[in-house]
Amino acid sequence: LLFQGLQSLIYEKYAKANDQLLEAIEKSTNDEEKNEAIKHRGFALMGLKRYKEAQACFESIYSQIDSSMDCFERITREYGIACFYCESFATAGKCFSALNDSKSNQRWLRKIKRELELAPPKQTIAEKQPIKKKTVYEKLYFSHFQMGNELVINVMGARSIPIENRQVTIEAPFTVTLSFQSPNEDSPFVKSFNLFGAFTSGSVRHTTAKTAITLNTASADTWTSLEKSDVKETSRQGVYSGRQPDDWDKIDQSAKKSFAAEKPEGDQALNQLFESIYANATPQTKMAMRKSFIESGGTVLSTNWDEVGKQRVEPSPPPGMEYKKYDS
Repeated sequence: LLFQGLQSLIYEKYAKANDQLLEAIEKSTNDEEKNEAIKHRGFALMGLKRYKEAQACFESIYSQIDSSMDCFERITREYGIACFYCESFATAGKCFSALNDSKSNQRWLRKIKRELELAPPKQTIAEKQPIKKKTVYEKLYFSHFQMGNELVINVMGARSIPIENRQVTIEAPFTVTLSFQSPNEDSPFVKSFNLFGAFTSGSVRHTTAKTAITLNTASADTWTSLEKSDVKETSRQGVYSGRQPDDWDKIDQSAKKSFAAEKPEGDQALNQLFESIYANATPQTKMAMRKSFIESGGTVLSTNWDEVGKQRVEPSPPPGMEYKKYDS
């Protein structure tokens, strides 16, 4: 059952993997096998966005791992993300503080710090009032940046809103309208941007965490604000602040260099490499990768179908380790 659950997890069949791993936990006969099943069930629950249950899984085994173990980085990161979405920000902060200083981990720490700063001050028992949780829509926030004739608007904090429920209407030359519908809310979130300058066309890209709207502006002139409603206040600040105008060409070049230099690290970089190889592979190569990985219990990844297609791929653990198959 554990092996079947791992197979389903590899193919991103998270619901099936969760059921198989839950059964493996119930039928396990030793602690090592049980903890392995709990760990991978946590990964499956993260894929299903069932963060409360995933948090409970990682919490139950976290005391039994330390930084010398290979699984420490991934479990700590996933545990921290689950805690963040369950609003256990202090625990999430401890998790990410224990990880390396990668840019991704630092971004998570900044997000956690921002949430902790927004949290209301502690009250005495006599002063305590029921705290209203932020709605899904109240967690949305926006940012934008411009590079030459390209303006990008990022809608952040949209992780709990399914991609298929996010609609963006682009109406040149001045209007962009959002309509996001959360499964937990009765009515949609609607916002219309009356943009500072004109644009000719645009495109939309959705990811799990955000929606990015890229607009091709009518000219390369720098926008001093995102919307026309902000122009008066922005202009007043420019006149009286005595601030020197920004060198936007220099900022553009710096931003481009920063984006180009940002590369994934550790497990993320390795996974991205495997994903790139698989995505660009021929059908035979993909079959070879799937067959070798599954039959070897995750210890062999081959791209040679002529070699692995003839016979079963036997496990080949790293030196000093032993492959052991558990009866399901």
